[in-house]
Formats: sequence, C-alpha cells, structure tokens
Amino acid sequence: MDKLYTNLKKLKAKAGEVEFEAEIPLEILEKKSVEVLAAIALDFELPGFRKGKVPEDMIEKNVDKMRVFEEATDAVLYDAINEIIADEKLTIIGSPQITITKISPGNPVNFRIEMALMPKVSLPDYKKIGQTIAQKENNMEVSEAEVDEAIKNIQKMFASAGKEPGKEGEPEKLPEINDEFIKQFGPFKNIEEFRAEFKKQIGEDKKIKLKEFKRDEIIKEIIKNSKIEIPPMLIDQEFQRFIQERDKSLAEAKLSLEDYLKKAGKTKEVLEKDMRRVAEERLKTHLVVMAIQQQENIVADEKEIHEKAEHLESHYPGREHGELHNMAEAMIINEKLFALFEKQ
Repeated sequence: MDKLYTNLKKLKAKAGEVEFEAEIPLEILEKKSVEVLAAIALDFELPGFRKGKVPEDMIEKNVDKMRVFEEATDAVLYDAINEIIADEKLTIIGSPQITITKISPGNPVNFRIEMALMPKVSLPDYKKIGQTIAQKENNMEVSEAEVDEAIKNIQKMFASAGKEPGKEGEPEKLPEINDEFIKQFGPFKNIEEFRAEFKKQIGEDKKIKLKEFKRDEIIKEIIKNSKIEIPPMLIDQEFQRFIQERDKSLAEAKLSLEDYLKKAGKTKEVLEKDMRRVAEERLKTHLVVMAIQQQENIVADEKEIHEKAEHLESHYPGREHGELHNMAEAMIINEKLFALFEKQ
C-alpha cells in the first residue's frame, strides 16, 4: 500500500507538543480525485442529459477542478495524519491543529500538523488518601432543632402556595402542625411519628451529602498531590470549549456578554482568566482520574452498561442511545473508582 504522506519533517518537540510538516503525494490525490469525480457524477446535471447520466468528459469540463482537488485532499488528509501518528508511535490527546500550507491541482499538497502529546501523570498513594478521608468520623446525629427547621420550611412552602395566606403587611401565617396537616404527607398516627419520619429523612440526606463531600475531597486531595504538565495547546482547546459553552448559555438566556459581565462584576479579561484556570483544573482532573483507571484496569462491561442505560432511559426519555450508553459507562466507572478509594 502506498504511503499517504512523504517528506515528513519534525519542526518542534517541546512542552508536551510536537509539530510536523509533510506532503500528500500527487498520485494519491489523483486516485482520490477519480473517486470524488465519480461521486459527483451520480447527481450531476446538464441540459439535455438526465441526472447522473452526463458523460465523464463533459463532467470534467464543467466541474471546478479546485473543488475536486480540495475534496480529494479532505478525504486523504486525516488518514495521512493517522498514519504519521502510528509511524511515529505517538500517543496524542485533544484535536490536532492542521494547516494546509500549499494546495494546487496537479501538485502535492503540503501541510503542517501540531499535536499535544499525552502527558505523563505521577500519582500519589491514592488508595491511602481515599481511605483516610473516607474513614474520617463525622457527627451524623440529627438534632430536634434541625427537625423543627425542616418542618418550618414545609409550613412556609404551604403558606407561600396560598394554603394559609396572610394579609399584605402582616407576618406570614403558617399552617398549624396538627393531625389534619400531617395526613397530607402519609398515614402518620400522630405528630411524634411524623417528626420521627422527618428526622430519618434528614439523616439520610446528611449521609448522601457527606458521601458527596468526601468524594469531592478525595479527588481534590489526589489531584493536589499528583504531578502533571499539561501541554499549553490542550489548555487552549479546553478554554475554547469553555468559551463556546458560555456563548451558547448566554444566547439561550438572551443575555449579552456585556450584561453578564456587569452582573458578575468582572471584566472580560478577568472572566476569561478564571475560565482558563477552571479549564486547566478540569483537564488535570480528567487526566489524573484516567491514569488511575488505566493503572487499576477499571472498566465497565457491556452487560453492566446495557442494564444501566435501560434504567437511565426511564429517567431521561428522548435521549439518544449513544448518549445514554456513554452516561451509563461513565457512572459505572465512577462508582468502581470510588469503591477503590473508599474500601475499608
């Protein structure tokens, strides 16, 4: 099989990035141009001929040669880049940055490609960190004052919903906690049983919040003690994704960037500096977690993913199968990862 590229030259290799220049041989492009022209011929129309029945020589005379050559180049370029990556035994991350430096029908195509290399991650003793944080003693008792506060919030909700409205200017009138009121929440025999159920629910909520807090603390501590140099190019790409997400959110909210900056009390420069820092932190988190997954060989098998995706489908109707599959896989791996950290 003919090489899809020739004249490969390494232009730079520093800061976790590498840049090459190369060219796609003319003979490769000419072969691909024949395929492109054949695809165009299927829908090509000229007066006096039926669609797709125009003679080849007439198509060649009436089709823009540059268009054909550009389409042939597009069809070959990414395969050529993948061939370079394989031949040079590179492990890259993010999207390669490609620049066509010379393109002209009848000549080889010259291009440059810049890539971020997968950075090396030096991990701490993440199991020890996880278990130390997971085993911290925490007060999980629920006080009567917390129960009173939770019930008062329920009373306020009913009052604001118009169940017991007060007159304007008067203190808000809260519904009385009596047998009639508690029947709205279940078949409770008395107020004591109602309070006991609230106390139990508050305790369960505390456990869930504590678990989430500890998991967040575990990840932060592991990342803090990890060593990793992220290629600047990769940070730039993540930052640009942040910009796109920001602009999309502002458009959906029908809010201009200027109005958002006024509300946030920030300049554009300060905002983007903060976004770049968050982009770098998100990348670092992703790379550290991925390194642990690889080191521990944490994977989700297809049966697990299928069962989880089916469960998610009932909660997220309308989501595409591929999206549910990815969500399910990420959730399973996440649970397995924390099971490793939290193992007693």
